[in-house]
Amino acid sequence: MPEIKITKAFNFREGAAVKHYSKSEKPVEVSQDVAEHAWAHDFAAKPKAEKPAPAASTEPSAAN
Repeated sequence: MPEIKITKAFNFREGAAVKHYSKSEKPVEVSQDVAEHAWAHDFAAKPKAEKPAPAASTEPSAAN
């Protein structure tokens, strides 16, 4: 389950239950659905994308 730092309070409904998520100073563990909702509506900072691994060079090596 992802952990998000909530920057703006919001409500999220799952089935018949509505849960209030308050602004948080520290990351809060939430379900994937809650995290995606928070990210989509700017209630939480989006996670930083990991840097992709450098692509293998297609240039022939000088050691040949």
